[in-house]
Amino acid sequence: MITLYRRHLLANPLANPPRPACPATGDRYYKRCKCPMWAEGTTPTGYIRKSLGTNSWEAADDLKKKLEQGESIERKQAKRTEDAADRFVTDKQIQGKAEGTQKIAQRRMEEFKAWCIQEGYTYLTEVDTEALDRYRQTWPGISSTKAHKQGTIYNFFSYCLNMGWVGENPAAKLSRIQFDDPEVDYFTPDEFDALIKAAEGMRGRKAARLKAFILVMRWTGLRILDVTTLQRRRIAGGNLLLRTTKTGVHIYAPLPPFVLEALAAVKPLADSHKDYFFWSKVGKPETAANVWRRSFMTAVKASKFPRRGHPHMIRDTFAIEALLAGVPVDQVSRMLGHKSVVTTERHYMPFVRARQEQLSDSYRRMWPKGATA
Repeated sequence: MITLYRRHLLANPLANPPRPACPATGDRYYKRCKCPMWAEGTTPTGYIRKSLGTNSWEAADDLKKKLEQGESIERKQAKRTEDAADRFVTDKQIQGKAEGTQKIAQRRMEEFKAWCIQEGYTYLTEVDTEALDRYRQTWPGISSTKAHKQGTIYNFFSYCLNMGWVGENPAAKLSRIQFDDPEVDYFTPDEFDALIKAAEGMRGRKAARLKAFILVMRWTGLRILDVTTLQRRRIAGGNLLLRTTKTGVHIYAPLPPFVLEALAAVKPLADSHKDYFFWSKVGKPETAANVWRRSFMTAVKASKFPRRGHPHMIRDTFAIEALLAGVPVDQVSRMLGHKSVVTTERHYMPFVRARQEQLSDSYRRMWPKGATA
């Protein structure tokens, strides 16, 4: 005979927020709390006392019947939250995700594991939607940060579902965290010219290299990491062909002659790698990208802009100028290396509307004289 009971969670003043003890402590047969279920008793194979890997009394009752019949339930409780989280991070590495993406996943999984330990959730099946809702109430920061963190948790449980470790994704039932995307800013043509002149005014060999770096960003829309690791063999016949680091999308772009001339002026140096334009291949690509980011900010400061400027504004400038020139948004999405046109529309919707207004004005110019809208 097997007896089901709960191991009630104790108070944890170190949790964030502090967790009180389960109010049903003392009644281990209480059915309405979410504390872990355990089984104790004799089965056809011997005496057991073990966690059932669930906080549902109904699920535990089903497992009890299997145990009494001598069936193994190890498959149901095989995956611990800690092991699953580690496997999820390893999967990101196997996929070849960017190092920054791997670090974010690892940091968020470490936070999740620590919370599960605080709350007493040993197995994945113990973490339901209600638990995740309490977990996200502990998250500090702005709404966009919380939304991205919730996305990581959703992806984690989707991975666990695909691996057969859980029967459903508890994060799928969480309400969506709403947030406004930061306002997109870009360089006007005059500001960009001033930026190029500032780069040309840099001392020594950095002038030509920084000028070429900025021009490549402006006329390809590439992220700073992709420009930093741009290989010389990726430029052939006046065209650029590469696979983006973040999304893995293939980019094909013809380059203007003045950009090709600027790249031709970037000669291999004694302390640089002959196969790359802007990377010595000493150290990590992210470290090199940060060096170029600082150089860019130096040029921005020298340009004496009345407002703040940053490298991603070059990518935004590329996208916005393309949209205002009438390039279809799906083509701009491909140029940027976005996996979905929805991403492009979300970031640049005001400028998609501005392009539509331009088209509307063109229609009106074809109307007979005297016709008004």
